[in-house]
Amino acid sequence: MLRLILLLNHLTAKIRLAECGFKTTIRAPLCCSYKFIKIGTDSHIKHYGRIEAISKWNASTFDPLLSIGSRVSIQQNVHITFAGHLEIGDGCLIAPRVTITDIHHSTTGDVSYPSDRKITVRETKIGKGVFIGANAVVLPGTNIGDFATIGANQVVSGKIPCRTVVK
Repeated sequence: MLRLILLLNHLTAKIRLAECGFKTTIRAPLCCSYKFIKIGTDSHIKHYGRIEAISKWNASTFDPLLSIGSRVSIQQNVHITFAGHLEIGDGCLIAPRVTITDIHHSTTGDVSYPSDRKITVRETKIGKGVFIGANAVVLPGTNIGDFATIGANQVVSGKIPCRTVVK
């Protein structure tokens, strides 16, 4: 029976996603821009997440793509927003309530409402085997090296070298 449930879950995800590996599970409810997401084998996305692709913002158009590797675990209430190519490497564990984004709302020029401001995309990459603790925020332009650990409640930006612990 469990195999049947896993197979049905996989087939449902496969239909909706740009690409989906076998044994991948996505738990509802999830607010998601499915067609802009590629997920590897045996990855799992838990309940109440928000994965949001920005393909159009005001007069600008973007080509968003979220690549999630194999054996990735994304826990509850994670929020991922992307307008460019955001990559999460194989074997990552992303704890609850983490925010990851590759977009930045401009603060230059005329003072205006945030929804009227131009957005810029800064490539964001999470290497393989990375652990991101609960409530952490990964800002646009961040490059986290392989096997790094980002502690709970940390805000990270820039280049985080391989095997670094941010606490």
